[in-house]
Amino acid sequence: MSEIVWASIGTSLTVIGMLGGALYWLGGKFKEIEERFEQIEERFRQVDERFSRIELPALSPISTGSF
Repeated sequence: MSEIVWASIGTSLTVIGMLGGALYWLGGKFKEIEERFEQIEERFRQVDERFSRIELPALSPISTGSF
């Protein structure tokens, strides 16, 4: 009976250790992805600022005269 208990404990610890390692690794990957998205958002903010600084010329009314 004790062999079954020790085998179960060993297997459980192995599975828990592997899951912990995988979750730690995934957390690092998600952190990298989040940092990249923040960089992309900053670039979009910069582009928006540049577009807002551009002054568009006033549109002239369309003449209805003949050519």
